[in-house]
Amino acid sequence: MIQPLTTAINTNPTTTTVALTTITLAPTTATIDPTTTTPFPTTTTPAPITTSAFSSITSPNSITTFAPTITTPNTTTEACQFIKEIATLKCDEIVSLTNINTNSVSDFEQIQVVYIKGKDTINFESFNFSDSETKFAENFNLILENFNRFDLKANPFDRFSQKGGVLDISESNFEFFSTSHSATLSDVCAFVKTSYNPLISSFSNMILGTLVKFTQKVCPLAFKNSHMTKFVISKITEENFLEFATLTHLENQTEDIASLLNSTIQKFEIYQSSLKNISSVLLNDDVFARLKSFILHAMNDDVQIETNLFKPFKLLKEFHLYVPDFMKFRELSNFDFLSSINSDVNIDLTNEASLEDTNNKEKQFKLKITDSSRSYLFPDDDLCDYIKFPHSRLIFPVLDSSLDCECSCTIVFLTQYYPFYRNLEELITPTVINKIKFDLKKT
Repeated sequence: MIQPLTTAINTNPTTTTVALTTITLAPTTATIDPTTTTPFPTTTTPAPITTSAFSSITSPNSITTFAPTITTPNTTTEACQFIKEIATLKCDEIVSLTNINTNSVSDFEQIQVVYIKGKDTINFESFNFSDSETKFAENFNLILENFNRFDLKANPFDRFSQKGGVLDISESNFEFFSTSHSATLSDVCAFVKTSYNPLISSFSNMILGTLVKFTQKVCPLAFKNSHMTKFVISKITEENFLEFATLTHLENQTEDIASLLNSTIQKFEIYQSSLKNISSVLLNDDVFARLKSFILHAMNDDVQIETNLFKPFKLLKEFHLYVPDFMKFRELSNFDFLSSINSDVNIDLTNEASLEDTNNKEKQFKLKITDSSRSYLFPDDDLCDYIKFPHSRLIFPVLDSSLDCECSCTIVFLTQYYPFYRNLEELITPTVINKIKFDLKKT
């Protein structure tokens, strides 16, 4: 018999929150705080991501209060300024990275934020900071603005023993090239024999701002040896979205591409997406081979999820989709993508021991669809629409819609296996709180 839900759950919530992580480059900590939550927005537009090294400034291009003004000593070097009060190395209006001069910096280990802005649009190419022993503070953050292209092998931080915190790219083209090829990297995308660690590999988190342009397909080699906790894209559209080129083997390589690429991205989040189709073009099998959580804030109800999208991702444990209006999404979506989640799992739901099994709990998958309109009530009349929900594949639906739902038969059916989930509190929302109260009354 299925046991009632625990009495430890708060049955009288006053607010609803979602984990829309705000990224703040603070002078002292400069890290992503995964515990930060903000009230769910009343509009369909997700709260914007802000990146700032300064408490009163919301974006790198609003840096206007620095004093004294940076000057260029001569035509061959461009000075960077260390602002001790905010632990920031500011290199502004740079014409060429190879001319960066940091001789005035006495203690690099104090630097929490490195901010580099091109004067026009320049390429991110190989360069070294002045001091060969340079070592920034642990979890330092790098803000890059106004860059045209990125050299695949350009990474001045590769020699550092510590990994950076956040790589924040804004107002730039997310395009990569290789000095080894005359053609673009999207056309010549094959493993090279020499080992190297691209810029992305030196940071634990990456943000691509709303004004980043995807001018060509990105070669997966840009993510070689990456080990990211979180990768955020602030905005994608039908005309401007991340697309990966095909990565090929060299003739003498037999190891699979995912192993050779060695890319780790645990959490992938896209804000403000107006894409109509979410497919493997975006969610590349090799780049995201170790993905655990995928979060998509869709701005359109007609978004379609590719039928087999999730099949290659055996480590994926969560898909969270925000839609403007769940009723409209239901009408326009066929939900075929559910067949690609835990496709190799089939549990006997009548066997409680199987549901409680530790190995099976590791296979549990959390599917959360947030209705931004907060209007859908999961009425009794809709029960037949959910009757084939794949509970036996250990998919646990998180119902996140109206704050005034009654304990309908539809809600009871969808939440009937909640007590077996490894962390029950992750599934509880105001939408199902009346169902919990009903269960408690029965105990």
